[in-house]
Amino acid sequence: MYLTTCTRPDLAFSVGQLSRYVQNPTQHIGAAKRVLRYLVDTKTQGIVYTRIKSAEQKPELIVDGYCDSDWGNDPDTRKSNTEAEYVATCEVCIEGQGLRNMLIQVFPDLETKVRMGIDNQPAYVVATNPTYSRRTRHIELRWHYVRAQVAKKTARIIECDDRFV
Repeated sequence: MYLTTCTRPDLAFSVGQLSRYVQNPTQHIGAAKRVLRYLVDTKTQGIVYTRIKSAEQKPELIVDGYCDSDWGNDPDTRKSNTEAEYVATCEVCIEGQGLRNMLIQVFPDLETKVRMGIDNQPAYVVATNPTYSRRTRHIELRWHYVRAQVAKKTARIIECDDRFV
């Protein structure tokens, strides 16, 4: 718990979920090992501060967001599908754009961008491809907000490894 509150807030959700099974961790010991492996793999990552090199260059801030979803809220297997991942990406985009708009109001000279990480290849293709497909026509139009933001270049989507989402 110390890590999540003081030094590693990225662990808050995982630790919160695992703390439900502290008394009887039989099935979930593997998830705890994955969290420890994540800690080992990311121990060299941190916040990097850089100086602006010239007066013309605007300071820049990138708002990072990562999303992952599951099918039917199954806590053990975490099955996912393209639509669920795409909707989760849109939710991250909406939250990121809201944060971006707030930062622009407070710091008008700050160049702010939203970057979203997604671990599902088909959902990545749906979000970055502006053409509509027969396979995705059932997705509600409101969830295509992420496509519009990617097309306007106010948001960017990157592919991530499953271990880090």
